[in-house]
Amino acid sequence: MPQLDSYLRDSPKVDWLLSTLLKIKVQGEKALIFCELRDLQRVLVYVIFEKLRYTCDVINGDTEVSLASSTSRQKRLQHFQAQPGFGAIILSPLAVGFGVNIQAANHVIHFVRLWNPAKEDQATDRAYRIGQTKPVTVYYPTITADFKTFDMKLHEVLEWKRALSGDMLNGTPDAEAHDFADVLDLSRIFFREKFHTPCLFTEPLCIHILLQVRRRT
Repeated sequence: MPQLDSYLRDSPKVDWLLSTLLKIKVQGEKALIFCELRDLQRVLVYVIFEKLRYTCDVINGDTEVSLASSTSRQKRLQHFQAQPGFGAIILSPLAVGFGVNIQAANHVIHFVRLWNPAKEDQATDRAYRIGQTKPVTVYYPTITADFKTFDMKLHEVLEWKRALSGDMLNGTPDAEAHDFADVLDLSRIFFREKFHTPCLFTEPLCIHILLQVRRRT
């Protein structure tokens, strides 16, 4: 694996994540890190250990779900919640998006965004359940630049989809044909990135964090 410095230099999101986890560690609190990409999960385990000397567990589609197993998903999550003080765990939102409660954590980091905002909200709700006694802070780290980055475009589309869902539930669908242009543009961007079409960035990138604080009353 490349050295930690190279990850910090090449990825502002990784740099931000480590800085944020350090603050959470000082507070003695716990964080859920949602990331569905297996290769990136391994990278995050490495950089978190190198920076914080903390070994993150990873729960994904390979994790045993049978309660009979000593390494089952539920038992590993119970172990995470039972540990005093700081903790962080990397989760696939598709593996723990439903039927799992992790109230010991009050920081939720969507390191990789999902295309489906309903599933993203389901993942957030793992910490935001009955029994949660602290404010839950939800982080959406978003790369910004002088041009519209993929992260920025994706965030806009997710917010649009959330608004569209709300309109449909409220019986006021305001969507028109031209509203789907951003979705088509984003699909084209995703296709180019997925199949590794060269793309040269000459402008400096920076990290912008979208924060949402939710409090249970």
